[in-house]
Amino acid sequence: MKSQKGVTIIELMISLVVMALILIITIPSFTDYIRNNQLRSLADEFQASIQQAKNEAIKRNARVNLLLADTGWTIDIPARAGEAETRLLERAAESSQARLAISASSNTIGFNSQGRLADGGVYTADINSQNSADCMAQGGKVRCLRVQVSTAGQIKICDPNLASTDPRSC
Repeated sequence: MKSQKGVTIIELMISLVVMALILIITIPSFTDYIRNNQLRSLADEFQASIQQAKNEAIKRNARVNLLLADTGWTIDIPARAGEAETRLLERAAESSQARLAISASSNTIGFNSQGRLADGGVYTADINSQNSADCMAQGGKVRCLRVQVSTAGQIKICDPNLASTDPRSC
């Protein structure tokens, strides 16, 4: 009896079917993983820009605004008497974030020279998928986030879908 070397066509087909099934099972969860990472990345970047606006207000001893637009956001020093407005940062939306949206309590967040919110109140910005049904709060699989700024200027990223006893909740 001769020893067999290699694989038969049937063994090859069975292994291809098994690999295809594994791919079919893992692709949806991988897509959710990518979307969650994109949301987290946008929330982190937005939080860092808010922190930069706050730091610039303290450093310059003047009001600094972060202006939110559909195409991204900017950090500006408002015009003073006889001076033009100064743009410190302009951040355009990236194509990888086209399916994400920021909905905020106001399109402008201003900090005074002490690093506090210039207009008082609390500022919130929700970082969502453009299809809000994708969020866990609406039964989806994507963890939508919120960036909150207190009156005192404390900035945090939180998850509005978690119970209030969880430290990651809003």
